[in-house]
Amino acid sequence: MWHWTDGEIGDKTQYVKVDLQSGQVAEAERLTSVLEDTPRDDPDSGISVQDIGEHDIEGIRANGVRTTTIHLHGTDKPEISVREVWTSAPMRLVLKVVDTSPGGEMTVSGLEHISLSPDTALFRPPVERILRHWKDGGVYAKPDLECLTTWMVR
Repeated sequence: MWHWTDGEIGDKTQYVKVDLQSGQVAEAERLTSVLEDTPRDDPDSGISVQDIGEHDIEGIRANGVRTTTIHLHGTDKPEISVREVWTSAPMRLVLKVVDTSPGGEMTVSGLEHISLSPDTALFRPPVERILRHWKDGGVYAKPDLECLTTWMVR
């Protein structure tokens, strides 16, 4: 794990490398990459869920789920809203969401800069930074970095 300092007291020429155990890395990945469970049908509350299959979204294979909700407001005419959520399991990302209601349709998507194989340079500290061992860090960072090195995976 890399950390480079910033802010008022940060030295913008240094970075710190903190080695995490494989179990710690696996737990961090598990906690940060969980997609929400697929909603289930609930006819009593007016919710219907439908698997709408696979579709390519900007060149990425995605699975779609459509959730239709009937809103009863005590009027003669119920309102129907539909939400489509398109996810990529390998990327662990929601790629597109389409919400449709009586008020119109709204689509949220933005895949212009997403890649299954990002450049490894994106994950390295900037070349102008100097590597320092965390134990040699300043008085402000040392307690935080010591806490990271003793972080327990449950």
